[in-house]
Amino acid sequence: MHRTNHTPTRRGVTLIEVMIASALLVLAAAGMMDIAVRVMREHARCSRQDVLDSETALVIEALVRDLSRARKAGAASASGKVLSLLVNLPGPGAKAVETPVEYALDGTRILRTNAPSKTRSWDGAQVLAVNASRFVVERRGNLLRVEVICSSETRAERFESVRKTDFYVGGLEE
Repeated sequence: MHRTNHTPTRRGVTLIEVMIASALLVLAAAGMMDIAVRVMREHARCSRQDVLDSETALVIEALVRDLSRARKAGAASASGKVLSLLVNLPGPGAKAVETPVEYALDGTRILRTNAPSKTRSWDGAQVLAVNASRFVVERRGNLLRVEVICSSETRAERFESVRKTDFYVGGLEE
């Protein structure tokens, strides 16, 4: 008999090799899923904080705009949760019209209206914030101190945006 040194060619994979490859694939997929979940949670967290920051900024911007045109400013309630202004708003024919404007905390909303009523019905008011937990207005001489806090909670975290601003209102009637 004639023997040749012939090495057998390998045509497939063994069951052990398939199991090892599958285990590595499962570990890699689990790692990628964990990263994806963490990224989505962080994105949601940042989005919540961005909404709160935007709301507090919108309230302050509206106040700056109205106070720059105001003739009169004062806290209209003992609790300091309502701010009344007398503002020169553009009227017909580019003529400024003195208009009463009020800001108030109504539940979790900060509202602005330029048609306040004696009953303080806020129908038709502009909603500046929907996550407000605090809106305090206090006049001290020539300063109008405003504190706006918007907050939101999940099961695991509490989010909060705080803006405290002093407006110089010297020259404005109380």
